[in-house]
Amino acid sequence: MKVNTDILKDFLKKQGITQSQLAEQYGCKQSFISEILSGKKPIPENILLSFSDNYNLSIRWLMTGEGEMFNPRQSEGYYTINNKEIHDNGTVIDGGNAANSPISVSSGNCAQQIAALQQRIADKDALIASLQKQVANLEELIAMLRK
Repeated sequence: MKVNTDILKDFLKKQGITQSQLAEQYGCKQSFISEILSGKKPIPENILLSFSDNYNLSIRWLMTGEGEMFNPRQSEGYYTINNKEIHDNGTVIDGGNAANSPISVSSGNCAQQIAALQQRIADKDALIASLQKQVANLEELIAMLRK
């Protein structure tokens, strides 16, 4: 699967993640990571999905650079909207600074949550469509080889 290698490299650089660290994390050789980042090889779907989940990144953003960079996350008592952690107790953490005033759940917050979830669904739908296309191409290739 092709990703936008420029934005991926920029993300890794900003996070201080090296090719060697990625290779170790995903159980592959550093040269394989290098080939992905140089655009010579597509990123395997399992690594793309795992990378997206590990770093809370939108698959659509990784592939095209469009949409929100981060996905909302609902786990461990908090979720993320617009890069702000909103905890179940109402604490908001924005860029590492906790604002201990409780937030009120307004229709605006719900609308943001719904929009973020719809974006995540669209990302997954785009990935499914891409995988279906790859399956169709493989089936076509198999049919040609059988002739």
